Amino acid sequence: MVAKESKMVYNAVMISEKLKDKRIKSAETACRNAQTDWAKDYWFNVFSKLCTMYKRDDYFRRVIN
Repeated sequence: MVAKESKMVYNAVMISEKLKDKRIKSAETACRNAQTDWAKDYWFNVFSKLCTMYKRDDYFRRVIN
């Protein structure tokens, strides 16, 4: 008998607000602590996309300015 593989389904609705905040803060910290231009650009883009995805554009604008 062969066991079936179970796939974990990713659902954006299932992500808690606490986890969203943690991801955004982690990307912000990584962006701030980046040493190279490549890393700064990468983490800035991650931070920007997370803020857009989680509808936190006002926080993004506040941090950047």
